[in-house]
Amino acid sequence: MLVVIAIIGILVALLLPAIQAAREAARRSSCLNQIRQISLACLNYESAQGHFPPGCGELIGQPEGISKDWSYLAIVAPYIELSNVLAQADPKSNWYDPPNKEIVLTSVPEFRCPSRSTLEHVNAHGPGGVTRGWGIFEESDLNAHYHGVTGANDRQYCKQILGGATPSSPYKMLRKKFPSGADAPLCEAITPGGIAINGVLLYQDTVEISQITDGASKTYLLGEQAFRNLPCDHRPWATGGAYGWLHAIDNLAHPINSFAEYFGYDHPGHTYNDDVFGSEHPGGSHFSLSDGSGRFFSVSTELNILFAFASRNAEEVIQE
Repeated sequence: MLVVIAIIGILVALLLPAIQAAREAARRSSCLNQIRQISLACLNYESAQGHFPPGCGELIGQPEGISKDWSYLAIVAPYIELSNVLAQADPKSNWYDPPNKEIVLTSVPEFRCPSRSTLEHVNAHGPGGVTRGWGIFEESDLNAHYHGVTGANDRQYCKQILGGATPSSPYKMLRKKFPSGADAPLCEAITPGGIAINGVLLYQDTVEISQITDGASKTYLLGEQAFRNLPCDHRPWATGGAYGWLHAIDNLAHPINSFAEYFGYDHPGHTYNDDVFGSEHPGGSHFSLSDGSGRFFSVSTELNILFAFASRNAEEVIQE
């Protein structure tokens, strides 16, 4: 009997990794399907409106005077068969005003990676403090794991690829201004980390598919942010950003899953608009491309390749 029990124990030990691998394969397939569905919704929006949705912008029917801080997920909800969710939104009110409490505090499982093992700290306060919105949730599923890619961060390109040189970045960002009104030098970031404008899902702006001259199949639309506890304030999925702080979109600035290893310690402080793309899938993370397809990118993908995929019109040559 002891021998039989020992054999059964060995067989179980051998089978468990295979079972776990099968479960992760299923979760990974589900995650890829989710990010592709959201990308297809953005493409359907582009077909209907003539441009991709803003990564952070206004709802259709929103009057002047209301903050343009809704996320692209809220904007394209009707194209993901989530019209019933968007129907709760009041475009005449800010996302942090009482009429929009129900939609902002509604969890949408389709926006979350199934491999993510923990819940996140989510800040549901309105911009500018604690007087608006609905407080802090220490362990919440209100945020989304699929963030729009605003483009490559030229400051990080200059720092990490060019070794600090300033005149040669091919990537554009919103520029810091000198008191004279002149543009600051290339590779100069504005607080809080700059805002790239060389990608597809932009901050309060839109891109037409014809402007993706690098090719829609070689330009990121979305990427996963679903690993560890990043040093940032996660926001509810319906929140796009505020005052230049990005919540549903981010610059691509660092290698995939590069948090502790890349910075050298666990808590370098807020990375703000340069939050790292990554996942808990072994070996890498999903990105969707502007043609609606999805691909798994390895953690070993070189940073200059990631920058090239993040930008829409820098004319880089990417070898398969």
